[in-house]
Amino acid sequence: MVSFTDVAGVAQKHVTVRGVLIPIFGISIRGVVMLFNRFPEIREKWANRDEDEEANLFTGEDLQDLAPRAVSAILAAGIGHPGDPEQEEIADGLGAGEQAELLMEILEATFPRGLAPFVDKLRALGYSEVANLLTSFQSALQGIGKVPDTDSPPQSNAA
Repeated sequence: MVSFTDVAGVAQKHVTVRGVLIPIFGISIRGVVMLFNRFPEIREKWANRDEDEEANLFTGEDLQDLAPRAVSAILAAGIGHPGDPEQEEIADGLGAGEQAELLMEILEATFPRGLAPFVDKLRALGYSEVANLLTSFQSALQGIGKVPDTDSPPQSNAA
């Protein structure tokens, strides 16, 4: 009988960074919640929003301030080490291109069918506020060129 132990520890894909294959696992819902809790600016911005600004809640300026602090945490979580300060420090030392490639692959592994279907499922389960927050966050990241449109997965050169 098949169980979760059959897939535990199996990476969805790998990305080559400096000649080393890095396993990409994606981020679980627990990991996403951990990241939101760790970066309260996201929750505060959502809690203090005007209903008219929901679609454009996060600006590029907001994310340029937040992204440098959050990217390393996202990268560590996406390779299976959520909240690991040593992995985050190493991720912080990677080049911007390496970080961007890893981030794209982690987002694709986290939302393999794209963000829109995931958001639709969250709304169907009654989590509309979280769904709207993710949509706004993605729009702002795309606006500053940090991530591609995850509804049409990028072509990957992952191994």
